[in-house]
Amino acid sequence: MATLRDSPLYQAPPDLSKIDIADNQDENFYILTDAKFKVGDRVLITKGKHEGKSAKIHEIKAENHICCWVNDEFYLHFPPEDLRLDPDNAPLHPWDSPQEWSSAGVLCKYENDVIFWGELQFQVNPQIKKIYLNPRVVVNFLEDSWCVLKSFIKYLAKYNKSATEKEIIDHYGCEKSLAQDALKLGVNLGFIAKENGKYSTTLCDEPPDLTDFATTEEFSEAWNKWTPLSLSKLQVPEKIQNTPKPVLSPDAPIAVVLFAGGGGIEAGMVEAGIRPAIAVEFDPKKPKLSSAIADCHEKNFSEYGCKLIRQTVQEVSLLGFANFPKNPDFLHASPMCSNFSNAKGKDAIETNEDIAMASAVVGAIRALAPKIFTLENVRRYRDSQSFKIIAQALEEEGYLWRAEFLRLLDCQARERFVVVAAKDWLPPLPPAPQPVGWYEVVADLIPGMADSELVTGQIKALEEFLANNEPTPLLIDRTGGRGKYKVKPAHIPCNTLLRSVFTDGKGANRNKFADIWLPDGTVKSVPIKAAARWQGFPSWYQFPPDTATSGSIIGYSVPPKFAAQLFKSLQQPPPIELQIQLCQKHIFDHNWRIQDSKTSREAIKSAKSAIASEQSRIDELVEELIIYRQFLDLGLDKSEAKIRVLRLIVDQSRNQ
Repeated sequence: MATLRDSPLYQAPPDLSKIDIADNQDENFYILTDAKFKVGDRVLITKGKHEGKSAKIHEIKAENHICCWVNDEFYLHFPPEDLRLDPDNAPLHPWDSPQEWSSAGVLCKYENDVIFWGELQFQVNPQIKKIYLNPRVVVNFLEDSWCVLKSFIKYLAKYNKSATEKEIIDHYGCEKSLAQDALKLGVNLGFIAKENGKYSTTLCDEPPDLTDFATTEEFSEAWNKWTPLSLSKLQVPEKIQNTPKPVLSPDAPIAVVLFAGGGGIEAGMVEAGIRPAIAVEFDPKKPKLSSAIADCHEKNFSEYGCKLIRQTVQEVSLLGFANFPKNPDFLHASPMCSNFSNAKGKDAIETNEDIAMASAVVGAIRALAPKIFTLENVRRYRDSQSFKIIAQALEEEGYLWRAEFLRLLDCQARERFVVVAAKDWLPPLPPAPQPVGWYEVVADLIPGMADSELVTGQIKALEEFLANNEPTPLLIDRTGGRGKYKVKPAHIPCNTLLRSVFTDGKGANRNKFADIWLPDGTVKSVPIKAAARWQGFPSWYQFPPDTATSGSIIGYSVPPKFAAQLFKSLQQPPPIELQIQLCQKHIFDHNWRIQDSKTSREAIKSAKSAIASEQSRIDELVEELIIYRQFLDLGLDKSEAKIRVLRLIVDQSRNQ
């Protein structure tokens, strides 16, 4: 539902004394906080697409909107005038009626105090009903806890022991609440027994690990043999299977990507529902590596119709970006950053090649006129001559733009310089992610990682850490830059993943680039799959088999998880009142074109058609505004209400 709660129209509604309304109208109509509602009330929705549905008030916030659970399924905000008290005002009972739904591809059902999660039956006791709002919330808990539970069972089975909750948490270094949820799930499923404060598995032998199997079908077969007969029909939750590759709609927004690498940006775009149409990738300084990276790009994105051009962006610019789509929804550029990297320190010098790459980006902006332009680079790029060239071009082409330093990932200390440019309106940037420890992201992979041994420098770094800290899972580099081996406790994000982590000085594979040490003395070698997770790659992305190429893709890439968040945020529409102002601006431009004596008859006909379309869009937008409905409730007819709203929007734009 559209609201104006962030707009002056909503925060400062018009003075009723200046509005020509009948004397018998309620003068307190605009005092929306005067509604007789309280938390816990049962209400009926009277307007909008949820009209007629039941809701329960969960929270009453400032700025005059009420947060409700609608039919115990959707959590939505409503203005008070869209709600009225249910005549009975009886509490909702979401556990009383049968329900069916799908969660992450698994069919779920609830009836007669039993939740069917795939083929697994889960008995619901009265305590569960008190703790959880509805059956769907329980299933969400099951999915989130499944991976952690599997690791715990493997630990208990492997060592054939009982362990307290603290011992299990110390072994894995995970959050207490996460461990408690997983243990609850294990007890309820019958996989774990609790006696005298200790947990033990009721299952014999060590459970199979998903990472040991080529397909989920093979894993399911092994799992079914491992589990007791009574649970042999357990369906593996979709949560721990590979995420399916997104399917894009035929009318999905399209994008052009410059300096594409292996497609980190494209992976994020696809996750955000955007189709990469053309990508440019070639590094003449590393032709063999560049070719291997390009092969990987084609393997992952050719099915989306993405055409990969194996030339430098400078070469493509000299050809005027021929056969590129004009006015793409997005144009993204991540110019080579090596000369601006902190790793070079005082030796970092901007070169003519950097200027040439920036000029090529400018050529793309001018030739393609994208609706939205984005750029990503290291911090020092902001103060470069290269960026000044791009910024000047954006202003000359009439773009609004903002440039900020953003933290890109929750589990990695990676911050980048990000630029967003658009005409008419700048969409919001995504909020900064909350930091999480490196361990939480890869905890389910650790049991399946290959065993390893620490080298001398790692052992010294480990001993120094343990001399002053309690044992906890540790991530320890094997590269030993400048003779120091970095140690990261479980709760801290990992270091920035650079290409140099995965290759030696000659660009060859490092067989091992990092190890994980566990408090029981176990040492695991970190695989590419774990590094890909830390870098935010989706599980459907297919990496090449060699570490050097895969590591280069990871080290060079914009984190796909960040890219997905960025491009989802950039697709948000402007506030409704701004959309109306833009439609009015377009109508003015078309009228100006019609008045021009040089305009052809066909162009005039096209402009008139466009004006009619823009006017129709304005009518639709006005009807979505709360203040329009308020005018109708005051007794104004639709035409007069529309005029009043448009006047207010004009006044608002003049005052900004």
